[in-house]
Amino acid sequence: MYCKCFLHIDYHFFWCFSVSKISNSKSIENSIYMIAPAQQSNLQNQLNNDFQQLLQDLKTTEKLLSLENYRTVTLEQLNNYLRNNPIENNHFGLLSHFYIDYEINRLVPARMVVYGKEIVVAKIAELVGDWIKWTPNIGGRGTTSQGAFILGANRDVRMPDVAYTPKNINRSLNEKQKWTYQGETFAPTFVVEVDTLIGSGSQRNNLDIKMKQDYFPNVSQKLTIGYFVRLGD
Repeated sequence: MYCKCFLHIDYHFFWCFSVSKISNSKSIENSIYMIAPAQQSNLQNQLNNDFQQLLQDLKTTEKLLSLENYRTVTLEQLNNYLRNNPIENNHFGLLSHFYIDYEINRLVPARMVVYGKEIVVAKIAELVGDWIKWTPNIGGRGTTSQGAFILGANRDVRMPDVAYTPKNINRSLNEKQKWTYQGETFAPTFVVEVDTLIGSGSQRNNLDIKMKQDYFPNVSQKLTIGYFVRLGD
């Protein structure tokens, strides 16, 4: 069982992202015209096919993708397209920019949260931090949406707006679990998702699925509490 908590705020929010531009990224299109004309058509077709496949995969993926699987697509090309054509993903939200984490060689969405939402998230995170401080016998650590959790056998990526990991779990983590995305999976026991739950932009169904299918099924480290916080009118 999980709880749904509704907090009324006088503004809405949306997801957007920022990007760290890779200066050495080279455009495949510019390279096409440096080769024999007979090969230009084939390369352009491959570029189009890889690019369309990447866009389709970004709509449904639950994992971090690698550009190595889309050989003719560059990071610059992807971000230029997404600047005016963001993609909605049920798990990662609105995708409009990426950077590459070279440690794992994966595309990572660069999250930039609007001011209104961050006020709410910061306050909830502060309260969680106060609770941790006031209950030293329980302890633990709190994280915000930059803290990614790799969950389940499929190693799906989830970034709750606020999360709490108990002291016993936190102390059992090794360096690989703390500082990379490649360690053994573990889950928080408390999460908060802040989103629009009313109107045409409602994310209620997506969040409901995320709570039930992503966070709660983790048998080894079972989540105990999850909250929805509504930004509405």
